Formats: sequence, C-alpha cells, structure tokens
Amino acid sequence: MEYLSMETIDTPIGPMQAVASAQGLCALEFVTPDRQHLLQARLARWYHGHRIEQRSHPSIRAAARWLRSYFNGRFDELTELTLDLRGTPFEVRVWQALRRLPIGETIAYAALATHVGSPKGARAAGGASRRNPLSIIIPCHRVIGEQGQLTGYGGGIEQKQYLLTHEAAAGHPHVKETHREALDRVAPPANSTSVK
Repeated sequence: MEYLSMETIDTPIGPMQAVASAQGLCALEFVTPDRQHLLQARLARWYHGHRIEQRSHPSIRAAARWLRSYFNGRFDELTELTLDLRGTPFEVRVWQALRRLPIGETIAYAALATHVGSPKGARAAGGASRRNPLSIIIPCHRVIGEQGQLTGYGGGIEQKQYLLTHEAAAGHPHVKETHREALDRVAPPANSTSVK
C-alpha cells in the first residue's frame, strides 16, 4: 500500500489540494468537483492501493513556499521541487515541455504538440494539459488557443487570466518573446537528435 499525504493550501485564486508520495509532490489541484473527480481517478490509476492521510509532508511544505513566492511575484526565488510525475509517456513529455516554458510566455496547443514530437497531436496535447497533476507548477495555464484566445482551464478561465496577468505584470524579461522562441531557446523537442 502506498501512503499519500494531503493538505489544503490557500492561494489568491482559491484553495488547492496538495498531495505527496514518498517520492515527492504528486498533485496540486483546485478544490472544485470536476478537478477533485479527476484527482481521485488519477490517484486510483497511478497510485494503486493508496491510502491518503491528512498530514504535512516536506514536499507539500516546499510547494507552499513555492506558491508564496510565485504569488508574491518573486519568480527568482522559485526553486526546483521534488516531483513524483506519473502518466503516460506522452503526458510526461507534454508536462516536461510546459515546465521549461518561461514565466510570462504562452504557447498554442498545436505548437506544444509539435514541440513534443507529435505535430498532428494538438488535441492530445490539450488532453495531457487537462490531466496535468500539478496546476501552476506545471504551467498549463500558459497554453492558449491558436489565435491567442484563452481556452479551458481546470481552475476556470478567470483564474487562467489572473495567472497570465500576474506573470506579465511582474515584468519578467521573457514576457516579450514569442512562444516558439521561448521553447526553442530552452530545449529541443523530446524526439530530436543533435547535429554537430
């Protein structure tokens, strides 16, 4: 049996459930019926026979500090967190690509799919974003429609707009780059090979 720790973290956009395993933070989810249903399904699929206990955990405390820094606009204080990411290989590639997307940048679903080696997989990239286990930390709020419009977000469109505005208002140096420039700068596609 796998024991998981759970705590609620209050944020400016609402309370979030943080869940940690022995390996690290495995979920940070909005406390809404739809997202809680997805969380329960995710835990049942990837953490077989788990038992949740309402208790503190070092990974949850680290996530709370990370969120405080993020919401206070102290992006330079955001440290690497120990994560326990479990998903399909495609989902994990999408989540890793999103983690490399700089603060203040956005990317369209089609560009994200191309970046992870699936140029015709815009819908699949959208599905992986929807199943993102770590809201805000894996910044699926930075994924937008092809024409720049805001599209669905687990916490709600208002929260997505808040997060994007918050990042842009902080005057982060990457805000003016295009989403393609940002991804090209931080890492090559997962299936690419380097040419010397």
